[in-house]
Amino acid sequence: MTSSVFRSVLCKIAYQACFLMGFSVMILPTHAAELPPLRIAAAANLNGVLNELSALFKEQTKQSVDVVYGASGNFYQQIVQGAQFDIFLSANEEFADRLANLALTQGIGTVYARGRLVLLVSPNSKVILDQNFADLKRALQDGRIDKFAIANPALAPYGLAATESLRMYGLSDLVKPRLVMGSDVGQTMLFLKTQAAQSGMVPLSMVLPPNPPINGPYTVIPEKLHTPILQKMVLMKTATQNAKSFYQFLQTDEARKIWRKYGYE
Repeated sequence: MTSSVFRSVLCKIAYQACFLMGFSVMILPTHAAELPPLRIAAAANLNGVLNELSALFKEQTKQSVDVVYGASGNFYQQIVQGAQFDIFLSANEEFADRLANLALTQGIGTVYARGRLVLLVSPNSKVILDQNFADLKRALQDGRIDKFAIANPALAPYGLAATESLRMYGLSDLVKPRLVMGSDVGQTMLFLKTQAAQSGMVPLSMVLPPNPPINGPYTVIPEKLHTPILQKMVLMKTATQNAKSFYQFLQTDEARKIWRKYGYE
C-alpha cells in the first residue's frame, strides 16, 4: 500500500471515529436526562396529603413533582401576574374559577376535595371543648385564652370559614381583640405550636395522623356554620402532558383513599 493510500485510509478511519464519538455525545444526554419536575401551587392545608400523593406518582411514573404551599389568594395573584405553574390546587372554588374566567386555565377545573374545619386548643391549654363552646367563651373572658389564631380570611378559605363560624357561635366580639392571623393555615398552626396562641381554627387535615404539628384536643366545626369548603383544582393553560397525567391521577380511586385518610370528603 502506498503511503498516500495509507494516509487516505487513516483519514477515513479517523473521520468515522470522530463521527461516532459525536453521535454518542448527542445521544447519551437524552437517555440520561431526567424529566423536568412539575410545578404545583397548592393551598397550605394540602401539605401532608399532597406530599404523599406526589411521592406515589413519582414511584409509578418517575416524574418528580415540586409543590409550593401557601395561601390560595396569594397564588391567584401570583398567577395573574405571570407566575408559571402547571396545576393550581385552591382551598376553595372561587380563586380557581377566577383564573378560568380569565382564560388562564384548560377548562373550568375539578372539585377534588371537601375540607372540614376544626377548633384546636394547644396541648397545655385548660380549655374544655364542650358542645356549645361555653368554656371557650369563658376562657376568652377570664384570660385563659390570650390569643386566638385563624388564617387571613381575605387570602385563605379556611380563615373565611373560621370567621363565619365564630360569628354563628356569637364569639366574634370576644375573639376580635385577641385575634392573630396567619398568612395561611401553615402559619396559623405555627402560632399554636409555639404557644403564641392558645386556641384557633384550622383544617381537619392538619390535626390528623400521621404527622400533625401538635397533638392538642380538637373538635370538628359543624359544616352548617360556614360556607362548605369545596376545594378546586385547575390545569393551567401551559401545562404539559405529564401535568395532565398528574391532574388525572389525583382523581383516581387510589388517590381518593389517600385524600380520605387525611380527612377530606
